[in-house]
Amino acid sequence: MVSPIDKTIYTDINFRIVKGFIKLYEATQDPEDLKIAIATGKRIISKAQMPEGWFKSVIENKNTVQRMRELPSDSAQKTVLYLKPQGHSGIAMLALYQYTNDSIWLSYCKKIECCD
Repeated sequence: MVSPIDKTIYTDINFRIVKGFIKLYEATQDPEDLKIAIATGKRIISKAQMPEGWFKSVIENKNTVQRMRELPSDSAQKTVLYLKPQGHSGIAMLALYQYTNDSIWLSYCKKIECCD
């Protein structure tokens, strides 16, 4: 039996990747590493941030077969929200603000805190 592969693209995991590239930039001082972190952060925001400021837990569900553990029925669409993506997004965006001095990242963080 072959183990199932989860092809879901999760918001919190992708923000952890952003944090990883920021850590790499800290170590290497290679501007390309910071560029990747910025581009990835912007892409996640465009795909997963809701108008109210919160982030969807799932950016995209690319599973074509039934999963072993099903996602909530609407998680690949719009409405299932968990705190983990909000926390990882805030930490990653604060780090992006710290290293870029671009206030847009701080604005995105403030947008999260305004949510109910």
